[in-house]
Amino acid sequence: MGVDALKAHKSPLDVVELVVRELENNEYFNAGRGSVLTSNGTVEIEACIMDGNMKNCGAVSGLTIVVNAIALARLVMEKTPHIYLALEGAEAFSREQMLIRLESMKVVEKFEESLWKS
Repeated sequence: MGVDALKAHKSPLDVVELVVRELENNEYFNAGRGSVLTSNGTVEIEACIMDGNMKNCGAVSGLTIVVNAIALARLVMEKTPHIYLALEGAEAFSREQMLIRLESMKVVEKFEESLWKS
């Protein structure tokens, strides 16, 4: 997928976001939908993205309802004067940007929930 996007002349930043989104959407990868739950059984997702050409970065953490944290991290980098947003501030920004959000436990797959319960 990433190689195809590069061959299609997508920017490296677009390719990074595309590939990481795929990983976040994969229930078997420890990110996004496959996130391991905290000791309290909650979801806390983070992501960071960097643009070496522009020397910019964006990061988010403590997300409980955002499906693709990498997309939010990129929006932090491109649309705010900040480099890092966390917890409720990051989730409020996700609502402003109208990113896809889910209820906290619906972000992760049942597999991770069953691991936490066992």
